[in-house]
Amino acid sequence: MEARKPISSDRSISSHKADDKEYLVSVRNHPMLYLMVRPNGTKSWVYRYLSPTHSKNKRISLGVYPNVSFSRACEIWRDYEELLSC
Repeated sequence: MEARKPISSDRSISSHKADDKEYLVSVRNHPMLYLMVRPNGTKSWVYRYLSPTHSKNKRISLGVYPNVSFSRACEIWRDYEELLSC
């Protein structure tokens, strides 16, 4: 499996193409925020976190790209980070 370059801007998103299986691409400077690329070419934002009540890894979908832009996904990520840090 090839190493995928982390996303740093809207422009870098277009370099990630559909593959045989879905995969996650990390977002630079935003831990636990990922772009999920599905085999049909759909790209969506995913926030992975550790549930404070069950101590299990969970996922929250933040929306489909390009409906939710890179900057908007980062804003939503920041809001979730603040909520979970309390």
